Amino acid sequence: MSSAIRDYRRLLESKDIDAIVIATPEHWHAQIACQAMEAGKHVYIQKPVTRYLDEAFPGAGHGQAHRSGRAGRLAGLLGFKWHTAGKAVREGRIGPIVMGQGSYTRNNPRGEWNYDIPGDLGPQTLDWDMWLGSAPDVPWKTTGPAGNGQQGERYDAAARFARYRKYWDYSSGILGDLMPHKLHPFLIASGNPEYPTRVTSLGTHGVQNKDRDVPDTVQVLAEFPSGWSMLFVGSTVNEQGLPDMIRGHKGTIYFGQNVEIRPERPYAEEIEGGTVPLLGPTGEPHQRHEIDWLTAIRTGKKPNCDIDLATKVQTIISLAEMSQRLNRTMNFDEKKRTWTAG
Repeated sequence: MSSAIRDYRRLLESKDIDAIVIATPEHWHAQIACQAMEAGKHVYIQKPVTRYLDEAFPGAGHGQAHRSGRAGRLAGLLGFKWHTAGKAVREGRIGPIVMGQGSYTRNNPRGEWNYDIPGDLGPQTLDWDMWLGSAPDVPWKTTGPAGNGQQGERYDAAARFARYRKYWDYSSGILGDLMPHKLHPFLIASGNPEYPTRVTSLGTHGVQNKDRDVPDTVQVLAEFPSGWSMLFVGSTVNEQGLPDMIRGHKGTIYFGQNVEIRPERPYAEEIEGGTVPLLGPTGEPHQRHEIDWLTAIRTGKKPNCDIDLATKVQTIISLAEMSQRLNRTMNFDEKKRTWTAG
């Protein structure tokens, strides 16, 4: 088989291929994943699992994964400190969860996602219509290459291809690129991953970037059925974040290289504080993600980040985007798989 194939569907037709990795722009994730599972392939999806929320539920990614029995996995979540925290929560070591908080922040002087634009990019090297797929039609026009993050204010087709995370047509920006790094771990650390009941989000352009649709700073607040809430802060123009922690009624879990429990003052005699022994190695190297996925394919075990967890996270991501763009709080009904603006 050729090392380069222009149409992914040719790969899915091959009987020699058992599994695929989906590392496309976000607007292609669900379509390729569903078609791959229909073809009997196992899938590994780079985050986020879909671009829009309706792609994630029965009839789309979530339902197809369960019907096919394929090992669907989203990249991420092998640091065992999060699993250690989840076990501590289930054991009641901090009492009922009150709130979680985390962040993912950067500050790139070139502008986040302003990757270099190849000088030879054009119809002779890129099937532009195929790349657009389900996204709105945009004619191929370009002003030429841009190296070292130059010409950041471009909105032309070449910039959309090389810097797609800046545009709503293909990406949710911080929400889909950075927030999953915190949401997957924190849902595991909660001890009982849940769908949200309510999500509200602010997205601002604190720096007057004229080169993107998506905000450069976001704040997301998600509420869960068991009564706790999660605060996430993301930024691409300031790198000062929030300390990772889970606040319980009787104690608080702090995350560094280890998991540390600090009792609340009224419960100092009841709650045992200190470092909690980890259930396994910490860190998130890509090789371990891939080994986990391949092991799931070979043994039938549940991947660490399976489609059920990924869909819960995607619900938060998508509702946060809706909240920002509609200027409304979003409510979610898990049983009906429906969402409404509050």
